[in-house]
Amino acid sequence: MDDRINNLLEAAKKAYNNAYVPNSNFSVGAALLTENGTIYAGANVENACYAMGQCAEASAIGHMITQEGAAKIQTIVVIGDAKLPIVPCGGCLQKLSEFTTKDTEVYCYTKAGEAKKYLFSELQPVTFDHSSMDT
Repeated sequence: MDDRINNLLEAAKKAYNNAYVPNSNFSVGAALLTENGTIYAGANVENACYAMGQCAEASAIGHMITQEGAAKIQTIVVIGDAKLPIVPCGGCLQKLSEFTTKDTEVYCYTKAGEAKKYLFSELQPVTFDHSSMDT
């Protein structure tokens, strides 16, 4: 594993360990690497009102926007409690699509270390974007 992915995985693990999941006990951590070389991490945050929770990827995007503004994401790492490597949910894929390209690498991990690599276009082959609103 190259240093870039190792650094992202470590950031995602740290976020994973800080996840706030009193309802599901299903922790998720995510880390994004921007083209500027900066890593932004996020954890899922649950709420007693289930619909008010936030996914790890959305937390990482919020961290990125707060610190850097809109930036292109070069690589994404997601780690979770599942038996198989988890992929971002549909809502997070839509959120990520604002900041990725079809060639953005997405590495999905289990807590045990099993991994699967995708290109963003494999997970979200068609996106709703700004051009979708052209009239």
